[in-house]
Amino acid sequence: MKIPWGWELIKNDSEESFFWIGHELPFRWIAVHWRDGNFFSEEEVLEVCKRISPDVF
Repeated sequence: MKIPWGWELIKNDSEESFFWIGHELPFRWIAVHWRDGNFFSEEEVLEVCKRISPDVF
């Protein structure tokens, strides 16, 4: 995947099925987490958020 100019790869972990890029000033983040199926419960989403950014949650 080609990352656009001004964006930075923060994390790319195929074992965790997680990809995260960010842009500085103004701060913008794009994170993608995938798995088999097409449904996430609210509890699962919060668990993933806490795992990737524990200082925020």
